[in-house]
Amino acid sequence: ERGMEIMGQVIGDHPLYYDTRCREEKLKDAPKVRVFVKEFADSGIVLRASMWTRTINENYGACSDARFAIKKAFDQEGIEIPYQKLVFLPENKEA
Repeated sequence: ERGMEIMGQVIGDHPLYYDTRCREEKLKDAPKVRVFVKEFADSGIVLRASMWTRTINENYGACSDARFAIKKAFDQEGIEIPYQKLVFLPENKEA
């Protein structure tokens, strides 16, 4: 739940984020960014949120900025992003 809160806050606070809520949603104080649980994966829970911008040209950079900021915020909160770790063993030259 804390990860979802962080994602929503980081995305919603980005200067290029475009708020797509209608007037009624804003008056009801509906969440600016909706974050969903996409799936339960082998190594963790996959979260998904949309990053809206005014133009498609702004979107790629804004998404990259948001991902980096989310990672930093997760690190600060002690939220680990699991990833597959590979260990390479030295070749056995005697074989």
